Amino acid sequence: MKRRIIRADAHNWAIQEWQDGGDIVERGRFAGQVKQSKWKNPDKFYRSLEDAANAMLHEIVAENWDIKGKDIIALLSAASQEVSLHVSDLLKDMESTTLAGILQERGYTVKPNSKNTVDAQPKE
Repeated sequence: MKRRIIRADAHNWAIQEWQDGGDIVERGRFAGQVKQSKWKNPDKFYRSLEDAANAMLHEIVAENWDIKGKDIIALLSAASQEVSLHVSDLLKDMESTTLAGILQERGYTVKPNSKNTVDAQPKE
């Protein structure tokens, strides 16, 4: 299953799942119509990016839990790498204001500098 982490609003992160299209909707308002391929609305929201990444890791592991004992280590390693790459790509494309907010969530004092970047220092 395809997932992504999004910044839902100024205070929350969320995990979205991909819905494959092509099937026919069986019930409800759109019964008989073809499902669209799209990102679903998130079910849960998380206080920090770290919480969202941990939840995404747990979802990946839980989805693939029907494996043999010796393959668990490989599953955990692959899932951890998948989440790390996703978070890395997510941060690479963010504006510096969002990154400053993430640092502030982690307890850093953030000050803008003249090079259009930020200086972050741990709070004392």
